Amino acid sequence: MGGFIESMPAMFFGGSNSVTFLHYDIDLPHLFHTHFGGRKHIILFDNKWKERLYCIPNATYALEDYDVSNPDFEKFPALKGVEGYEVFLEHGDTLFMPTGMWHWMKYLDGSFSLSLRAWDASLLRKTQSIFNLAVKGGLDSLLKMWLKAPYAKFREKLAIKRAEAALAKGRPTR
Repeated sequence: MGGFIESMPAMFFGGSNSVTFLHYDIDLPHLFHTHFGGRKHIILFDNKWKERLYCIPNATYALEDYDVSNPDFEKFPALKGVEGYEVFLEHGDTLFMPTGMWHWMKYLDGSFSLSLRAWDASLLRKTQSIFNLAVKGGLDSLLKMWLKAPYAKFREKLAIKRAEAALAKGRPTR
């Protein structure tokens, strides 16, 4: 691990029951996420499940219509059988999240967390990170501004179609 982003920690604050939707970090860092104060509920998924998670095309997040901690399998059947990791952090606990790990977080109590970030040492992962920032961040933001609701609906339909196709295959996809 090494690079410039180690000098850029991120602090997150949340009120009781506030939720961070399911996503992975666009710049693909490894994270040491330390929690302070109350409790925080976290659910993590390996990237191999991304299509079954109803990931939005050209983005680093999933549909926001479902509760990751209690999904409606009738409405979102591709989530059935997806394997994740459930963690509860309390004051002083630190969680390591490797690059590309999908995560959903809920502050059970008002509290805050600090993430220390480090780039993966591989050139391939750094290239993917820069691509994500430029294309998934920049280009996608422009398309959302120009095309607004029609683009959002198109991406949501495509996320559902891809999740259903991945479910039909009966396995996670890479």
